[in-house]
Amino acid sequence: MSRLRFPLTGVLRVRKVREAEALTDAVQARNRVTAAEDEIAYRVRRLQATPAPGTGPALAVAAALSARRSMAEDTAIARGLAAAAREISAERTEVLVATRAQRRGVELLKERWTAERAAERERDAVREADELATARFTHGASRPEAQPREPS
Repeated sequence: MSRLRFPLTGVLRVRKVREAEALTDAVQARNRVTAAEDEIAYRVRRLQATPAPGTGPALAVAAALSARRSMAEDTAIARGLAAAAREISAERTEVLVATRAQRRGVELLKERWTAERAAERERDAVREADELATARFTHGASRPEAQPREPS
């Protein structure tokens, strides 16, 4: 008789847990990308809102130029961080796709196993019905009362 439980149930459970973890990681990575892009937009708006240094005392112009250069550097750093966040997000998405494929592979094995068990049960039912029919026929023919009587 076949086993009552899919033998890879534990493996399927682990694959589902790993997929959930990979999904969480991918979502978090995507959220970090969104936050990094928002940070870039904020820094660009702040840089654009800062007026270019005009005429005035040299010290004031130098301070304004230094502040704008610092804001531009911060914007460049934010762009670099956003690019790194995009790369990490792409990696996490690849991991998610791979874990989904692994889980699906085990699910396909389970579906095949379930179909095989159903076919086995069907074959057993047909075999049992055949045996019952054969038993009735063979046992019925061997009984004396089942044999036709000859007229006396």
